[in-house]
Amino acid sequence: MCDFVYKFYSNERCVTGEKDYSGYARVNEGIISFVALEKLNDATEGNSCIDYLMSDEESNNLKMADIHINKKFFSDVIKKILQFRARVFSCTKALNNPMMWGQYAHSNMGFCVAYSVEDLKKIGYFGEVKYSSEPYRMKLMPGFSDESVEAMEELIYRVCFEAITHKSSCWEPEKEYRAVYIVRDENIKHFDLNESTNMILDACHDIEPRSKSIIAAEPYIPFNCKPRALYLGAQTPKNDGEGFVGEESLLKLATKYDIPVYKMKNVSTSYDLISERYK
Repeated sequence: MCDFVYKFYSNERCVTGEKDYSGYARVNEGIISFVALEKLNDATEGNSCIDYLMSDEESNNLKMADIHINKKFFSDVIKKILQFRARVFSCTKALNNPMMWGQYAHSNMGFCVAYSVEDLKKIGYFGEVKYSSEPYRMKLMPGFSDESVEAMEELIYRVCFEAITHKSSCWEPEKEYRAVYIVRDENIKHFDLNESTNMILDACHDIEPRSKSIIAAEPYIPFNCKPRALYLGAQTPKNDGEGFVGEESLLKLATKYDIPVYKMKNVSTSYDLISERYK
């Protein structure tokens, strides 16, 4: 396991009223955002193949109760749990990959921040993303439903973590690592079914069947996490400008946290970028 992982940021500002929602503003405040699946750039996030091998007795009981479980029932359940409960902080070890700088750091004009793996583990589950041509697959054996509530919850969350740390092979060049935070009761708000608020519209929400209320949780959940090193893009501008930050503000950020600064450089004999100590 690597000691540090990296997060790419655009250098664009995102100001609404008096609030700056940009990546630079979050890093400057020592904050990282854990994000709901629907806000990520992969539409297949959380897909899985969960097969439940029912016993004859379980199958007969379901038929008698007129309950029909199709082949993708448990996969749909896991995806629904993840969409509401899971928040993800995506990072990588592909610091020198020009594709990552081009795609996630505003065409090399942005910046990258190193974070400590140990710091991230204090917030949530942490693991390396596995890549394959098919979604994560698991078979639930007969008797699964006879387990204790605690054992079932543990198994469900293990399956959820596996599903959320598996991705299609087409994403493999990103060499992604993920910290996963599971939404807790203190993150959830309850609303009457007839109530309409911006919180519901902007949040991940579901129906709570027992109380017949809407439960909602913010799609972005912030946590304090100190940056450990700063990497300037090969084309990060020297000065700040209208709507973006340059080395001017980024070097002040590095001074604020007393962290080293590196500059990415293009070497004509390689397709990998290299980093050199800058300040």
